[in-house]
Amino acid sequence: MTEIRGTGGMISQAEEGMKLFEAQQGSAAEVDTAGAEKYKTEVEARIQALEAEANLLTGKDNKKERAAKGKEVAELKAEQTLGLRFG
Repeated sequence: MTEIRGTGGMISQAEEGMKLFEAQQGSAAEVDTAGAEKYKTEVEARIQALEAEANLLTGKDNKKERAAKGKEVAELKAEQTLGLRFG
């Protein structure tokens, strides 16, 4: 491979990084299935409670509060999705 002047540092860093990837390939990830299920049920309960509260807030006067509850629900659902994907 032809080296470009001034890239020796980058190449050595890339080689060190690849060594780290190779070392990680053999290790298995630990999964806490019981903890993940518990977390999932807690988040689902919070989502249901927030949706119930939002449904009780009717009318023009409560529009901002409903929107805030909706945002909380959306954030929890996104968090839950990430947890399920990586859990």
